[in-house]
Amino acid sequence: MAKKLFYEEELNETWRNAREKGIENAKGRGHKPSSLHNDKKDMLYAASEMQDIGCMDPANIDQAVFNRWREYTMSDANRSKKAITESGFKKRKEALILLLEANDLNGPLKVVRMHRSDIRQTEFVYWSPLELDAMSERAIEVFETESKKRVSAIAHIIHIVCPPRRNDTASIKWDYFDLDQRILLFPAKKNGKQPGNLIEERFVPILREWKEETSNFDEGGEYLFPSSMAHRSGTTKKKRAHITGKMISEYLNYIQTTTHLPDGSQPETLSSQKYRRSFAMRALNEGCSLEYVAKVLGDSVETVEK
Repeated sequence: MAKKLFYEEELNETWRNAREKGIENAKGRGHKPSSLHNDKKDMLYAASEMQDIGCMDPANIDQAVFNRWREYTMSDANRSKKAITESGFKKRKEALILLLEANDLNGPLKVVRMHRSDIRQTEFVYWSPLELDAMSERAIEVFETESKKRVSAIAHIIHIVCPPRRNDTASIKWDYFDLDQRILLFPAKKNGKQPGNLIEERFVPILREWKEETSNFDEGGEYLFPSSMAHRSGTTKKKRAHITGKMISEYLNYIQTTTHLPDGSQPETLSSQKYRRSFAMRALNEGCSLEYVAKVLGDSVETVEK
């Protein structure tokens, strides 16, 4: 377990009160529980780091303070002794914006917002159609020939059809499928939207066979990935009806790392999150609309445009 580095108790009264208002701002915007948890965490990180560099009041944030904060967090001199990524800094910055908005600190808010372009990720990676197709062929092969790895094939198929966030995949239910109509629709935990898509004909028999197999396990009649089917030695702190998002990543990684392209090379090594980006890029390059991609992914058109 990672060592805890930030504590609410260390915030001075000014930052603590400002953070509380920021949290209320996030609630007022309708942020879901998971997003609200991240808002609270990232506001604590930002406030604590500001204090670390000597900024004891959010009203004192100016260009110099912001630059000093960014340099501190993105260097090995920070608390973790490891520079955070551009993505990590972006999350802190967005949380700080919520805090500044809630406290009507327009001057500091203008400074922080001005750096929007500076913190965008420059690296944009995804799997090509060739790589995705090879991974799908590998998944079908695994399902047919490797009984103990069938679950990896199913995880890949779900992410090809309609790539969910990994925790949504872990808890996906058979009720979300209409295999006769070849449709998958499920509720997204992050924003409450209902992503969905048509299922390729070649995947339907595989899913039917998997449904029959999972029905022999506890909770398998309800979930595609029942925890009873993925039993590991040892005990768990919390009994789950289905597996975790982390295990979904492991399953997907197996397909990726055992796939070979026609030239003998392997797909680029990317995280499971890149299934969503890869789906979007393929669909857009094939002429699909932004609205279609947003619907399948359960995102807004604005998010897809980014």
